[in-house]
Formats: sequence, structure tokens, C-alpha cells
Amino acid sequence: MCFSAPASFAAGVGLLLVGSIAMIKAKTAAQRVLACIPIFFAMQQVIEGVLWLALSHAAYARWSDLVMYLFLAFAQTVWPILVPLSMLLFEKDPP
Repeated sequence: MCFSAPASFAAGVGLLLVGSIAMIKAKTAAQRVLACIPIFFAMQQVIEGVLWLALSHAAYARWSDLVMYLFLAFAQTVWPILVPLSMLLFEKDPP
């Protein structure tokens, strides 16, 4: 999403703050699942920041494979499951 490591880290911090406030205000289980989305997105942004560092600086190159797979796990596993689940939990009359 971001274009540099500092931007990814800044986005991660901001999203963590928003997610923390949302989790505090959430009352039901459905609200908590929806409120945790910014926290997971913050984690993905921090991982992306580390990936930017790993790809642009030789000192961090040993981390590139790990953070690449973690980023892909979020993109291809966490989001396709978490977002529909959060909407399904809000549904009063699921089909």
C-alpha cells in the first residue's frame, strides 16, 4: 500500500491507535471482530515496512523471505477470511 518504509511504519502506528480505540469501544463479539481489522492492517503495514527495508538495504536482506511470506499470508489468507466473517457476524438473518 505504501511507497516507503517510513510511510508503512507511520501507517502502522496510526492504524494501531485507531484499532485500539475501536477495540475499547466494541461491546459485542461482532463489533470486536470488525474492530480488530485496523489492528491486523497495522501488523501488515509494519511487515510491509520491514519488507521495504529488506529489499532496499543489504543489512536487512536476510529478513526478506520471512516478511514476504508474512505479507502474502495477510493478503491471501487473513483478509479473505476476516472481512467476510466480520460482515457475517453482523447479519441478523444469515441465509
